[in-house]
Amino acid sequence: MLTETGANDGHSVWTHDNKILYSSGMYGFRDEAAIYDFTFQPYGQIFVMDADGSNKRLLTDSLWEDSMPLYIPAEFL
Repeated sequence: MLTETGANDGHSVWTHDNKILYSSGMYGFRDEAAIYDFTFQPYGQIFVMDADGSNKRLLTDSLWEDSMPLYIPAEFL
């Protein structure tokens, strides 16, 4: 197990430098989600961590759901 928040951690992708990007609902709902009735998924922010689960860092901190990370190598941009 790489995460232990008790939240809905998922949608992970690998990066070129062997890190993992993933989304987490560990901060719960924020402004945007509260305006909808019966929202089907908790609010999400995107995190990065080392391959062994250490060094977790928040990458996004917005008022909107950031949902799923997408990694595109520079050579494809």
